[in-house]
Amino acid sequence: IAGFPIRAVAAMQAAGVEGNLAVEFNWGEYVIWHLGPQVQVSVDGRRETVYGDAVYRENLDFMLGTGDWDRLIDRPETDMALVDRERPVYGLLRGKAGWALAYEDETAALFVREGSGWAQVIVGVAPPDWPADGAGLAFPVE
Repeated sequence: IAGFPIRAVAAMQAAGVEGNLAVEFNWGEYVIWHLGPQVQVSVDGRRETVYGDAVYRENLDFMLGTGDWDRLIDRPETDMALVDRERPVYGLLRGKAGWALAYEDETAALFVREGSGWAQVIVGVAPPDWPADGAGLAFPVE
């Protein structure tokens, strides 16, 4: 489990968020498991069978902050973005007009479209007192 946005997703779940989420490729299936079908992800590990090359490339540009990095979130149907704080997109989103930081911990940051109302809902939710990335919540793997 380590490396996943455990607390961020728990906060989203407790807040009852719904909508379309731009998400880190490696986190997509985790988000689907915990927040689906109310939250739909931009990409997940089923990339070869569900998503075309253009969708995958767009998500990669978003995560890495390259090319037209914000094309994915400029679409009106994208409501939220859950990003790894270690990725370039984190800093880019902090300065992106029309987007507000609703939640962050050591692992992840959740940005919401300004005016959506989700920021106020999420701010009022206390996430569980778990490691942000889930470290220690699974059996050890050698």
